[in-house]
Amino acid sequence: MNRNWFRKLFPRLQPAAATRTRALAEAGDREAQFALGMTYGSGPDGLRDLPRARAWLERAAGQEHVLAQFNLAQMYAG
Repeated sequence: MNRNWFRKLFPRLQPAAATRTRALAEAGDREAQFALGMTYGSGPDGLRDLPRARAWLERAAGQEHVLAQFNLAQMYAG
């Protein structure tokens, strides 16, 4: 999965932004869920966690987030 564009836009979440993003994602915000999924998938600071990435992308994809659906399909395709 090519995430170079994502790294350029979001090199890493700052602590306050990460806390806010997680809170929004847990509350059901599909954009925040997508952002967390992509962040875990790209592994900023060496923290790549594909199971968490997949879980967040699945939640966003379930709310018809097209980019989450696409990236999730890429993960499944290997």
